Amino acid sequence: MGSLTTFGDIITSRTGIPTRSIGRVDTLMVLECVRRALLPESTLDSIADAVDEDKKYLGGVRGIKQDMSKAIITLCITGEGAAAKVKEYIEDSLKDMLKDIEIIPLGFMNGEDITSSLERLSKSKEILSIVGTINPKYGDIPFISLESLIEGRGLLKLKKVIRSEEGFKNNLPEVINQELIYSEANFKYKDEVLDMMVEKLVADGYVKEEFLLSVYKREALGATFLKGGIAIPHGETKYVTKPAISFAKLAQPINWDGVNSVDLIFLIALGEDSSNYFEQLYKIISAGDALDRLRNTSTKEEIESILFANTLSAK
Repeated sequence: MGSLTTFGDIITSRTGIPTRSIGRVDTLMVLECVRRALLPESTLDSIADAVDEDKKYLGGVRGIKQDMSKAIITLCITGEGAAAKVKEYIEDSLKDMLKDIEIIPLGFMNGEDITSSLERLSKSKEILSIVGTINPKYGDIPFISLESLIEGRGLLKLKKVIRSEEGFKNNLPEVINQELIYSEANFKYKDEVLDMMVEKLVADGYVKEEFLLSVYKREALGATFLKGGIAIPHGETKYVTKPAISFAKLAQPINWDGVNSVDLIFLIALGEDSSNYFEQLYKIISAGDALDRLRNTSTKEEIESILFANTLSAK
């Protein structure tokens, strides 16, 4: 309320983390934000925009939408000349890894306080690392000394930083196993599929019995249909004993919400601290022809090979 709406601007200014501030919050708004946050295509900006545009919600949303491009800062004491030389060295050494990454030279004595310069840049750039002669100790951004860069150790560290942005480790094998995969399953109705998939999760100790009712309650709030003939039913995290994702590939599509039909179903049973699994699943099913490949598979082993693939691989 009131002056608290300015906190978002302060947080963004000091940390570089994009924020959106809501001027007034009520229960209806919170429920709507939670509902939208569960949808894989939702972003911070899309949720904030929806709340701002819906006139049921009063107060408005502050903050600037940000599409953060990536950058590496090269830093020297006397000015930007030496920093430019470091930039050239990095570009020559890592030219195959710098796609969409800008290298920006800065100097401690360029007329602007270095912290102010970094704060200004961090409003529009995601700073991956700072390379230079003196560590400005800016936030949690990794610093690489010029000496270690030339010796080679720093170059390896910089490669690791870039690779962490390029790819991800697929941890889905931790929550999906063959016992939770159903291929060419024959069902006519939605409740048959949900009952069967949840009963298996209960029997194997992944969820409590109350999880099934929470799944149906969630479906009553709004069907969990995604574009492409996919459904992602899910229940309350408090009934999850250990995280799991069950997958069913149906022999024939079934009606899911009275309008849309689905033939690929991912039943999500994840805890509050397991969102990374869902993010990885979404990356997989959004990549290229993954859905077509899933529909054309005939064995659990082939389904695993698709779901457990790394969509982005480090060089």
